[in-house]
Amino acid sequence: MPTNKLNKKIKVNVIGLGYVGLTSCCIIAEAGFTVFGIENNKKIKSLLSQKKPTFYEPGLEKYLKKYVNNNFFISNKLNKANIHIITVGTPINNNKRPILNSIKDSTNLISKVLSFGDLVIIRSTVPVGTTRNTILKDLEKKTGLKCGLGFYLVFAPERTAEGVALKELSINPQIIGSFDKKSYSLAA
Repeated sequence: MPTNKLNKKIKVNVIGLGYVGLTSCCIIAEAGFTVFGIENNKKIKSLLSQKKPTFYEPGLEKYLKKYVNNNFFISNKLNKANIHIITVGTPINNNKRPILNSIKDSTNLISKVLSFGDLVIIRSTVPVGTTRNTILKDLEKKTGLKCGLGFYLVFAPERTAEGVALKELSINPQIIGSFDKKSYSLAA
């Protein structure tokens, strides 16, 4: 993936370093962005800080060795960034409904650092309408910024397959559902 000078100025928070978040961080770092992987699980955070993968994915260890503490930093706190990507899990309860607590917690964290012009990308699997009816409303209420004017918002569902995630993230087209044209343009 080519890098350019613009990439080096953009900082990205990725909340959740499970399968989707960690592989995304590696590809974002490879593109030349500064990326902060946010993880609350102390064991996962410790292993990744030592450049040790927490699951098997071909090539993952090579990416960690190359980018961790270079332009990919492991943290348990959100940093000042231009782009905020939510990749937290959404497990299903006994009634087969998604549990959105981690999504709501992530939105709350982002609201504390969201600045004018920032982009928020939802990569977690969420029910239809969650981005528009929950995340957007929470961010507007907590920040006083208006989506499409003060910040930008997209839903870009993850579509990676285990065993080829790093390759697919680099070459597969991504689906982007956006609040407006500017949000789409920034995410693309």
